[in-house]
Amino acid sequence: MTDPEQEWQSLKVWDRVAELEKGSPDTADKLIAILVAERKHVHRLEWAHWARQMVGVVLGFGCVITMALLAWHYADLGSPLNGALVMSAGTASIVAIFVTGKYIGRGPK
Repeated sequence: MTDPEQEWQSLKVWDRVAELEKGSPDTADKLIAILVAERKHVHRLEWAHWARQMVGVVLGFGCVITMALLAWHYADLGSPLNGALVMSAGTASIVAIFVTGKYIGRGPK
């Protein structure tokens, strides 16, 4: 005689659903609704991740453009060394944030 738990675990998913359908006729519909809701949730999470990345890229590009304008202003004032310092140090820090930001949270799953 087998253990009922082992017998239940050995059944395939749709066989389990068929067993559950005997007791509750709308089990398959509920299961499909759960799977559809889960897929929609995953899709929304993927879209939110993409949107967050795009916002980061746009803001980073805006910062680089702002620093370039500031460097240009320094050059117009007769201080190109300060302009070069602002442009190089600022851009390097933004690039470092983007590069390290891609690797944060990518640990083992």
